[in-house]
Amino acid sequence: MSLQWLLLHPPPGKPDSNESGRRGGWSNRRLKILGLVLLTAGQFSRSLLYPGFAGKAPSDISLLPLTVALALEVTSWVAIPIYAWLLVQGFRHTRSIPRYLARLVVFAALAEVPYDLGTAWKPFDFGSQNPVFGLVVALLVLWALRRLEGRPGFALVTLRALIVLAGGVYMMVLHIDQHQRIIFGGLIMLGFTLIFNYLDRSENTMILAGTFWGILGAMFPSLGLLAIHGRSEELGYAKPSTRWLFYGLYLVMLVAFALPHV
Repeated sequence: MSLQWLLLHPPPGKPDSNESGRRGGWSNRRLKILGLVLLTAGQFSRSLLYPGFAGKAPSDISLLPLTVALALEVTSWVAIPIYAWLLVQGFRHTRSIPRYLARLVVFAALAEVPYDLGTAWKPFDFGSQNPVFGLVVALLVLWALRRLEGRPGFALVTLRALIVLAGGVYMMVLHIDQHQRIIFGGLIMLGFTLIFNYLDRSENTMILAGTFWGILGAMFPSLGLLAIHGRSEELGYAKPSTRWLFYGLYLVMLVAFALPHV
């Protein structure tokens, strides 16, 4: 049974009367669970496996542990389009974008020290910022672009392009979710959010554009589109408050992997 089959045919879920659209696929709750599992795999690798390679010559590193560490690392990259999709849904359905943005900023700040400890093995590191900051920048870009919608003119088209460019520059300069000097998670996330926000009226076009974008980002992020394509458009929460549980679970996961390096 292939990974693609499992992603496109998840177990049937309970319908959510508050949402319409496709049923029986990956609800938002299941997408968040999948994303958290993928991020946990990457953090496990960076926190517990990579330190064993520090200071060693390549000839002294055993191939099997290195292969496992890299496999878990690239597995975490699959979560990038999943969280980009969830951000777009939150952007569209939130009652207050400023409050949504404020929650993300606070959560990103809380996550940074444990993220640095688990990733760089020290409490403050500017080599890679936690991916929640990527959500913050992407949300700011989406919000700014929305405020310019419906306004024609070459100057405004140029301004929209500059807003997107500024978002990409911030992702790169701030090293948001950068790993192994080959994956620029923040920049890749920004691209996915734009694709999902503007191309979702045509499913095939959206998935095709996302696939090409993911290939440019070291290929593995494209695999996350399998879950997006198999979505149900249901919330999947027994209670609305349950959605906040995933913020706490991510923070708990980061703290758990930070403890060995305190």
